[in-house]
Amino acid sequence: MDVARGLGVTLADAERLKTLYGACLTSASDESETIAVVQAGEDFERPAHLPKAQLISIIKPRVEEILELVRDRLKQAGLPAHAGRRLVLTGGACQLTGMQAAVKRIVSGQVRIGRPLGIKDCPSRRKARLLPRLSVF
Repeated sequence: MDVARGLGVTLADAERLKTLYGACLTSASDESETIAVVQAGEDFERPAHLPKAQLISIIKPRVEEILELVRDRLKQAGLPAHAGRRLVLTGGACQLTGMQAAVKRIVSGQVRIGRPLGIKDCPSRRKARLLPRLSVF
């Protein structure tokens, strides 16, 4: 929703942009790399070209906010000190560039990406939602 509002695109286009170009870690090339964006109600033949950094500047703060909420909820849950040190990320957002580093920085602990195995046509191979699902072991 943030991407759709921030860039003035449809939800479907926002999801596509997040999936193809989204990240929660900035790099030096993000300012010079551009992405084609068709703003809602505009002519499809004339997309605007925006720096990838603009998309990341929308995604990164939301990811950080969500991870801070997770960190705070783990603390409030009163779990033993060793709980929450091993996190398994699932869902499409865990595939965003820099997600594991962001989790380590904000929530701390060991982080890995969990993927179901042996399921035919499993959607885990596709990038999906921005909200990561976290399992705590």
